[in-house]
Amino acid sequence: MLKKIEWETIHKIWRDHLWKGRVSAIKPTNGLKLFGGYDKKIEDNTPTFFGVFHGDKCVGVNSGHITGNTQYRSRGIYVFPEYRGKGFSQMLFQAVETQGRAEGKDVLWSMPRESALPAYERYGFHQVSEMFDKGMEFGPNCYVIKRI
Repeated sequence: MLKKIEWETIHKIWRDHLWKGRVSAIKPTNGLKLFGGYDKKIEDNTPTFFGVFHGDKCVGVNSGHITGNTQYRSRGIYVFPEYRGKGFSQMLFQAVETQGRAEGKDVLWSMPRESALPAYERYGFHQVSEMFDKGMEFGPNCYVIKRI
């Protein structure tokens, strides 16, 4: 079952699993814009957090937030290893895409790690940059987009 979740739930999973050992602060949004750059005003946008549940256990998470006039970012997708390959990441991407459309955006973008890129491509994202790891704690990463 997929549902909206609270910051505290996603933050714990991000902190303990997705970005374990992260040095920089983990915030509900990130001021990063598509194709780089940083805009602190983006951090004022209200994010939406999603979790997918197997019984009572949250087995995967993702979030989305506005980053520009037409852009919505998918950020922080994570599915526990024992639940991968069951379509949960696709459900989480769909939830963020639906939210982005509801907020009037037509471009969904993200910055996946190289190891996660196949899940993004299965959902219909297209890689639009080379892999890079400068300034990344968990790279290499690339930019991907999907028209929604």
